[in-house]
Amino acid sequence: MKFAEFKEEVKKAYAKRFPNSLCEVYIFKCLGRSLCITCRLAENEKEVPFGIMGNDMFCASMSINLPDNFGDDDDLPENMILEWQSSCIKAKPESLLAYDAEKVSYRKTAGDSKKIIKALDKYFQRLYDTTKKLVEEDRVHPNYAELVSRKVR
Repeated sequence: MKFAEFKEEVKKAYAKRFPNSLCEVYIFKCLGRSLCITCRLAENEKEVPFGIMGNDMFCASMSINLPDNFGDDDDLPENMILEWQSSCIKAKPESLLAYDAEKVSYRKTAGDSKKIIKALDKYFQRLYDTTKKLVEEDRVHPNYAELVSRKVR
């Protein structure tokens, strides 16, 4: 599977749960190449506090190491490993902190592009379910309450 096809499949899987939110899928080039995926609840900078995408409610990012000579038109490797940098959602704090974090479970996954997409699809469902649980428990931080009410049903 080519990178462009993989990118569209991942975005389609994310859009099933969060149709008006941003899922970034890109090749990062620094001391090698990595395929990076970042999930956002917001669609753009206008929906996050202070217009900074790093202030999004979701802290969910993962990567796959690629060969150094990987080009955007190349087929993805048959054996890839999906590794996680972060997987949590900012929530209303129970203490004096600015935010609490609700962890979203994940699994390190190895396999071809189809297996990775299937694992991501399951993860996106857990991300949605956890967000919905925060709404039901009234644990959504006030900074995100209006955004969540529009994005999560």
